[in-house]
Amino acid sequence: MEKVDQDARLECVKFTADDQIKCLAEIDVSIDAPNTKRLITLFERYGFPTVEKVGREGQQAFMILLQHCNSDELRKKCLKPVKKAFVRKELKAMDYANF
Repeated sequence: MEKVDQDARLECVKFTADDQIKCLAEIDVSIDAPNTKRLITLFERYGFPTVEKVGREGQQAFMILLQHCNSDELRKKCLKPVKKAFVRKELKAMDYANF
């Protein structure tokens, strides 16, 4: 999911500003919406992906996808676990700031 997300966004930077906006709007529908549904399902089933559960790469992938998700409800549910992960030094400061 993360690779598809990132590859699509890298393609958008090749365009002019107006076309980048169109490209990102298309990504929101074709990639972000399905990824959001999947993140919600995973979060409801397993909770926040701690390093212990999914490793650093797995957690970082979740955080990248969370940045692009279109669910404020999921972001609100992740607020406390993200803060705890940051305090435990599991999350990089940049990931916490981006969240």
